[in-house]
Amino acid sequence: MINIIWFRNDLRLKDNPAIVKAAQKGRLLPLYIYDEQQKIGAAGRVALHYALNKLQEKLQGHLAILKGDPLDLLPKIVQEYKSESLHCNLCLDPLGYKQTQDLKQILPIDIHIHNGSFLFKPWEILKKEDAPYKIFTPFYKKVFPELDWLRASYEKTNLSFCAHNLSTAIENLDLLPKEGWHDKLSVGLQRGEDKALNLLDNFYHHHLSFYEQGRDRLDEEGTSLLSSYLHWGEISPYQIMEKVKTHPHSQAFIRQLIWREFAHYTLFHFPHMITQNLRPVFDNYPWDENSPLFSLWKKGQTGYPIIDAAMVELYQTGLMHNRARMIVASFLIKNLNIHWRQGMDYFNDHLLDANVANNAMGWQWTAGSGIDASPYFRVFNPITQGKKFDPKGKYVKKYLPYLQDIPSRYIHNIWQAPKEVLHKARIEMGKDYPYPVVDLTQSRQQALTYFHHLSDGSLSIKGMRKPK
Repeated sequence: MINIIWFRNDLRLKDNPAIVKAAQKGRLLPLYIYDEQQKIGAAGRVALHYALNKLQEKLQGHLAILKGDPLDLLPKIVQEYKSESLHCNLCLDPLGYKQTQDLKQILPIDIHIHNGSFLFKPWEILKKEDAPYKIFTPFYKKVFPELDWLRASYEKTNLSFCAHNLSTAIENLDLLPKEGWHDKLSVGLQRGEDKALNLLDNFYHHHLSFYEQGRDRLDEEGTSLLSSYLHWGEISPYQIMEKVKTHPHSQAFIRQLIWREFAHYTLFHFPHMITQNLRPVFDNYPWDENSPLFSLWKKGQTGYPIIDAAMVELYQTGLMHNRARMIVASFLIKNLNIHWRQGMDYFNDHLLDANVANNAMGWQWTAGSGIDASPYFRVFNPITQGKKFDPKGKYVKKYLPYLQDIPSRYIHNIWQAPKEVLHKARIEMGKDYPYPVVDLTQSRQQALTYFHHLSDGSLSIKGMRKPK
């Protein structure tokens, strides 16, 4: 009996219920289908390329790798190999979820959908009136007490593979860009479940105790670096929970895991949040269309060092500290008056962990247009944020090394430095580093005026999805 394992965002063997359950039934046909409808960004494709390489190694070359629409390819493979069943893990993004439901209608075999990527299924956590939660804190208070009852990790069993003549060449997917910018994504190229588990172990022993106090510091290594590995399923949330849940200082970190869960939960119930304001009143917001400032933001040439350093970090590494994400998003939306979707799309193309749920949730949170959104009057000041979370300019100088000799007292407001300080640091404003592209006070006041004149609107639940 041949059982297909359809890998998607679950590129690991350990704690993978799909592969464990399929292996219990007989021989396996492991399969990955690259579907261009997924619209994976450039950095994400690089991560996927190397993650697939690691998975192929783990599967000893048995992973079949194809390109196309799963709804076209899987029926043909089922017929050719006379498969008995198909096993996959739950996907909650609109495309992945729909494909899974459609396959139930067109495949003549048993389809087993396992939950290997989330702590909870979104239809399991509802309010008394069977409506989804729209505020994170009540959601968190609902699920946090139940974490002790989570299942144990699935142990990998012996695997027996069937012979097949399907392609196994990852290079055929053309995931790597022609130019070599991705060579700089050194951290992101170290893929695979072994790397992810090593990162988790290092975080547990060296950073978790100080996570709550240090997670916002841009100048310190206090985060887990696990987000992209979670996104591609090289590690599961269960594995992380099993590791950290008994640690006396784990609650702040667990809260972030549940925030990730809430983002996917929200996307499931409100799949239109990728493209539409969840608060329809924001449809009337007067965004600047085709603003030339968007290009300067992308290039890290805004004249605000903390913004520019973060954008350089993103381009060079495919990563960005979560605090920096909030700062640059607030600046784009509320100081440059540029639509959150433009920022979301840029992040999607350049982040190794470009998770559609977290990405859309984060940008709508910052804009004030989403569920449990940041208050409209909260505008992150890049100067005060820099002084608070990068007080000596260590983060700025790492990514903007030409500002190395600027004293820390001026590193976040460099245009206010005395001429002799700038001269000594060999910086000429307007030439070596740009003047600020926008006045913080004026742009903040303009944003507040716009927000103030928006009429009060409630959350839209149009298009809310119900599980089949």
